[in-house]
Amino acid sequence: ASSTPSGLGGAKIFRLVPPPTLIELTGFDAQGAWRRVILNWTTASEKDNAGFNIYRAETENGEYVKINAALIPAKGSVAQGAAYKFVDWSVEKGKTYFYKLEDIDISGIATQHGPASATAKSLYMMMFGK
Repeated sequence: ASSTPSGLGGAKIFRLVPPPTLIELTGFDAQGAWRRVILNWTTASEKDNAGFNIYRAETENGEYVKINAALIPAKGSVAQGAAYKFVDWSVEKGKTYFYKLEDIDISGIATQHGPASATAKSLYMMMFGK
């Protein structure tokens, strides 16, 4: 059963949730490399996209912290998406990291995607595939 707060004459109360940003993300992945993690993402289309931020955590459900110094500018359009790359150099060899991608539209509305994870590799790991 539902109840109507008194004084509202039967009006229903709705909470407005901002719509997600208008990008079509087609891929977001993280790849471990020697002493770094490489993040790649692609969009099929972007409408009113201002750009992207990257967040990193040490566990999947841990605290995510923004790691890019400035907004990564949008390159796509409504008619055509774009490919992006970000290299995280501030990682420890052999450690796994989790990343979330955040797109921000020109009105300041943000939507997060992910997480994606990767392990930064040591020279030994690169040579022997471990």
